[in-house]
Amino acid sequence: MPFTYQNRRGHIYYFKQGLTKTGKPKYYATKDSTGELLEELPDQFEIYESPSDAAVVLRKKVFSLFADEEVGLVKDAIEKLSDASVYIIDLKERYLTIYLGCTDKKELAEYMRSFGSFSRAKINEILAQQQYFSPEMRFAKENNNYVVERWCHLGSIDKWIFITHSTDLSKLAKKYCYHLGRESFYELI
Repeated sequence: MPFTYQNRRGHIYYFKQGLTKTGKPKYYATKDSTGELLEELPDQFEIYESPSDAAVVLRKKVFSLFADEEVGLVKDAIEKLSDASVYIIDLKERYLTIYLGCTDKKELAEYMRSFGSFSRAKINEILAQQQYFSPEMRFAKENNNYVVERWCHLGSIDKWIFITHSTDLSKLAKKYCYHLGRESFYELI
């Protein structure tokens, strides 16, 4: 039986193996269910779903410097302190990046109500499936030091802006995750 993966938009992906020009194996995700499909993930590979657009790829496993407890601190700060209704945390080597949904939950709920009655669960399901996410804030880890940066949304200056650094991730998360989803976010520099 072929190995499959369903992304947050509800699309089913299959995985295939091909060869590079030098004859080495390469792996890729596809929506095409025909041909020779992989029945399990190759060793040292993982499925990666892009936070921004839910595209699925098969990539070599990425090691993260962030421990589960550190990720938990950031999640807790986002959920308890921010105005972010929908978010994704993406881990890559030394970065923990927070992506926020581009569609406001309240606006979507009002729009959907114009077509009838929808439960909160249904609104959340549709929001998760159709949502695009953009990077907003990230924490970088270097030894025991954490750096906080925010994404600059000026079209001509797309880059990360340094905010501050500290050895206390909990303190940084509580202080800066508060601004996610708020206008005060754009004043952080």
